[in-house]
Amino acid sequence: MPHMEPPSTTTETFEHTNQLQGSPSEAEIANQKTSLNKFYPEENYQTLSQDDAQEREELGVTSVNTADRDGVTAVNTADRDGVTAVNTPDRDGVTSVNTVEREDATSVNTVEREGDQDLNDERWEKLQKIKEQGFYSVDEAIEYIGLGAYHYLWMVLYGFSSMVQGVETTLNSLILTEQICYWDLEFYQVILLPALTLIAAIPGDYLGGVLADRLGRKWTFYSGQLIIAVFGLASAFCDSYPAYLTIRSFVGFGIGMVVMLVIVQIAEVSPANSRVMVVSMAFLMWAIGNIYTVIGAWILEARYGWHAVVLWTAGPCIGLLFLLPFCDESPKYLVISNKADEAKAILSKIARFNNVAMCPGELVATEESQRGRISDMFSESFLLTSIALLVTGMMSNFLYMGNVYATPFLLQESYCEEERSLPSSHQQFRTPESCVLTNTDFIQTMVVCAGEVISIPLMWLLSDMLGRIRAFQILSFSLIPPVILCCFCLGRTALVTELFLTRALCNAGILVIYIYTPESYPTYMRSIAFGTVIMAMNFGGIISLVAVYYVGDSISWIYMFGSFITAAVILFLTTFCFKVETVNVRLSDNR
Repeated sequence: MPHMEPPSTTTETFEHTNQLQGSPSEAEIANQKTSLNKFYPEENYQTLSQDDAQEREELGVTSVNTADRDGVTAVNTADRDGVTAVNTPDRDGVTSVNTVEREDATSVNTVEREGDQDLNDERWEKLQKIKEQGFYSVDEAIEYIGLGAYHYLWMVLYGFSSMVQGVETTLNSLILTEQICYWDLEFYQVILLPALTLIAAIPGDYLGGVLADRLGRKWTFYSGQLIIAVFGLASAFCDSYPAYLTIRSFVGFGIGMVVMLVIVQIAEVSPANSRVMVVSMAFLMWAIGNIYTVIGAWILEARYGWHAVVLWTAGPCIGLLFLLPFCDESPKYLVISNKADEAKAILSKIARFNNVAMCPGELVATEESQRGRISDMFSESFLLTSIALLVTGMMSNFLYMGNVYATPFLLQESYCEEERSLPSSHQQFRTPESCVLTNTDFIQTMVVCAGEVISIPLMWLLSDMLGRIRAFQILSFSLIPPVILCCFCLGRTALVTELFLTRALCNAGILVIYIYTPESYPTYMRSIAFGTVIMAMNFGGIISLVAVYYVGDSISWIYMFGSFITAAVILFLTTFCFKVETVNVRLSDNR
């Protein structure tokens, strides 16, 4: 920005302004001087030497500029310790005036620069727009407040919830081999153990979405987490197959209620340009939860049995209950519920946590009475996007859950060291030695789980640089080669590498779906739409159990990998059905 020498007197100020705006008449100049001197006597405007001006500029003294409003020049001043510093930087060729409001001044507009004399242009423009309007939306407030401590706190809170979901997902695959021996299970009973958790999650997805859109995100999240904690702890003390199956189904139901709210809650309070980062950091805890479960099974299962492992995984569920009081309702939900005062209080809390002054004006609230209807997903505006999300969600989770459940079996049975077709191989778990994974199996399973950690920066980088759709296309195409390579016996190290890459790319694709879905639907239907996509993903998870425990384990692993390759190709082709890019968009509230 070019530097302009400050005028030495009031008269010079008007002459300098007149050079930029044309030459007004002497009567207009006289009126402008009278308006100026009414509040700011001329004795306050002293001529500054070059050294004095430089000294005040180094101290961060607020600069004074001039702007023409409706033909009348308004000149305001900022006073620091009784010394008025006058500077006139040029903004876009027009000299503007900003000031700190005085008690005796009737109209003063300023921007707090928080120790920095050069105001961030983007925030300055946002604040000026809000001031001119006299009102603001939730999105405008969130964008103005920006990223800060409040969002980091929510990363921890909802990251803990994500960790709980990751723990429960990995738990079934690790202890299943011991449970087969413990209860002497038949084939259909083996599949039913993890399948019932996913089946119970489907009504939880639907109910959680409806309740979150109609009654609020906060209490739906509370209820789901409480169900997970209570029944997750209770399942550690079950000693019969029917009781364990029943209690674990309630855990699945609770997971279904909250899985979409982790993303929705974070997305609705995050600035558009930081949304991917905040969601990614929360889902880093999902990957940590998987590794946490593997470590617990490695340490406890061989010595104390699967009951101890389930108790170990209940720890994060119980710990999360103590963090729930810090959870706030979504201000976007409150706005469409015509609760502007409550929404404004939460926005003020966010600003206070982030150490930012709350923007002036009134918050606009518009009530949306028809909320949480699944039929809205398939209206003309959302039909193609909804179908594409349902298909890609199902295929992505089919591949992801297939990798989760197949990894212990492939490592334990030394797939690449034996015959490719292993009929009825679960019968060999009857021996005590085969009921628990070895140390090598646990270490290599942990390496595969680490692929989810790698997937987070990968997704973050691609989706922000290339956009959500292009990132999804690249990730889904890159998934096909490692899935194909799993069909070939290239050695145990190669198998672990292939499973690692498959896990990383699958998880990155799922994260893109988790980002894109809430950005594609308005607030009044966001949770139910997301819940429906999660329902489709759970269907994919159920099908993967059949692929692993029936097709792969009882018929041939080659057929199982064939189904995975087919799903990867369908996933890649379906990504071209997405037409609306959502990178850096604000989340809409209404139709």
